[in-house]
Amino acid sequence: PETEYAGIEKLLKEAHAEGTPWSEIAVLCRRNEEVRAMGEVLRGAGIPVVLTGKQDLLSETVVRQAIAILGASEHPDHDATLSTALGCETFHCHPTELARLWIELRKRKRSTRGEAAPTTLRELLLEQTPATLFEAESPLHQAYVLIEDLHAKRNTMTLPNLLERCLRESKLLPGHDAHAADPRTIAALHALYDYVSRRSFEVKSLTL
Repeated sequence: PETEYAGIEKLLKEAHAEGTPWSEIAVLCRRNEEVRAMGEVLRGAGIPVVLTGKQDLLSETVVRQAIAILGASEHPDHDATLSTALGCETFHCHPTELARLWIELRKRKRSTRGEAAPTTLRELLLEQTPATLFEAESPLHQAYVLIEDLHAKRNTMTLPNLLERCLRESKLLPGHDAHAADPRTIAALHALYDYVSRRSFEVKSLTL
């Protein structure tokens, strides 16, 4: 592919040198995964590039994080689902904080022997946990509060609105003042939002 890309790069530069504007030059790729690779090669050669194509949304880390957070908001009592969401990179939770929760949960299950005790991560997080587990304003606590907030509002909001709130509150979608935001990340999140909005319109009963 590198040789093929180099040949295409040469052809584009020759066409431009002969007077063809960049805006009138296009390269068609057979496979979606070739689009980004071709774009990177052309950008590296100083050729202006605008990428269009059907994105493989699940290949984008931010999209997988958004799905994980929404999944936890729908099923907060599922330990693995909640733990995966809390561990999303966007929350900046330290791995040891999450590990402490699991250890504390196992310890309590062993020590109670039939007495009432937390049986899920959610129950452990909801109760008055010891200060040694996490600070009140720690990233882990803030992440959990967001998930509970989304869970509480999920039946009073449309799915597209819930997704928008998730993206903004979790900081997956950079704010307007985020100068270093990767345009590919923003494009992937917009594509996810458009997909969910379109499917919600087509399938009225669509839920998480």
